[in-house]
Amino acid sequence: MSKRHRNAYCSFCRKSYEDVGPLVEGPGDVYICAECIELCQSIIAQEKRRRGPLKRELPTAVDIQRFLEPLFAGQEAATSAVWTAAHSHYERLRLDPSSHRSARTPKNAWLVVGPTPSSKILLARALAQIFDVPFAHGDVAALLTPDPTNLASNALLCKLLDSAEFDSTAASRGIIYVDGIDDPSSHASVLSVMDGMASKNFLYGIAFETASVLLLFGGVFADLEDIRARGLRRRQPITERDLVAWGMHRELASQFELIAEIGPLDDSALVRLVSCADLRSLGKDHSAHD
Repeated sequence: MSKRHRNAYCSFCRKSYEDVGPLVEGPGDVYICAECIELCQSIIAQEKRRRGPLKRELPTAVDIQRFLEPLFAGQEAATSAVWTAAHSHYERLRLDPSSHRSARTPKNAWLVVGPTPSSKILLARALAQIFDVPFAHGDVAALLTPDPTNLASNALLCKLLDSAEFDSTAASRGIIYVDGIDDPSSHASVLSVMDGMASKNFLYGIAFETASVLLLFGGVFADLEDIRARGLRRRQPITERDLVAWGMHRELASQFELIAEIGPLDDSALVRLVSCADLRSLGKDHSAHD
């Protein structure tokens, strides 16, 4: 190596030849060291994994149940219906990332009914961690704007895009949870938001395929149980017909591919939750006791 090269510095980390060894020379007296080359390769590989098609294997039923059991003990029927549908959704995207463009693709809007917000948002957040996708949430009050398609849905999409570190491909596989859909005054706005998300959106100049985003809506739906009891359906699954009898617009009630009912978290789940910084460790802790 020439004396000139021995006095050169890496153009990226500014370390000298004496510190890092041989440098690769580029045009215009640009140099890069082996350490920076390895770092660049690592970054590129990571970006390819994030931006590439969802080809990795999905978690197994056993893994999912182990994750959810300590959080939703005794509610296996409700959680099973939700995670099974989520598994089918992500398996469809894994096999065909463009499947959201098909008119035969099932709707990606689900409804979760329950007495407290905590259990519903926890279920949505747990799904995001189970399937390793970005997550965002908001209240239905944010949808009550003069122009919900352009303002409210974009606000939620901006949150999701931020959660995905502005990787639009990753965000397109994400989950958005919206609470408070049992406010009848919000139903027209919710329909507008759904329509707005059925096509490509542009945020910060980024093309964002939103048709495959999973939308979870939650609400308490007071008096729904009494309405179902009068129809002798108290212990039956909630249907579109029940929602219409409660007072939901028929057009909105027909949008939900899945309707699930979930109860409040029990004391043991709450204790585990508040003492745990990362939901993913709950499944690991539980498996250690099996």
